[in-house]
Amino acid sequence: MKIKQPLFTFEMIRNVLFYTVIIIFVLSLIPILIISGYNHPSADDYSYAAGTHAALVNTRSLTEIAKAVFEQIGGKYFSWQGTFSAIFLF
Repeated sequence: MKIKQPLFTFEMIRNVLFYTVIIIFVLSLIPILIISGYNHPSADDYSYAAGTHAALVNTRSLTEIAKAVFEQIGGKYFSWQGTFSAIFLF
């Protein structure tokens, strides 16, 4: 007597789930990409970049720019709130 194979194996279910999650993720990015054209810096965004911009204009040195970035991050980390990683990224 032969043992019947299951209709769906674990690997098949895992693959279908994996690709479904990937498709949902990519589809969820579409609205963000559409509205990203309307995103502009304002208010405190300029003050975050002031030191970095000054280092870029005055020295053109990557180390001085990095130093200015980390000074800004350190200042916000110790004095304000937890957006220091977002300041570095943007």
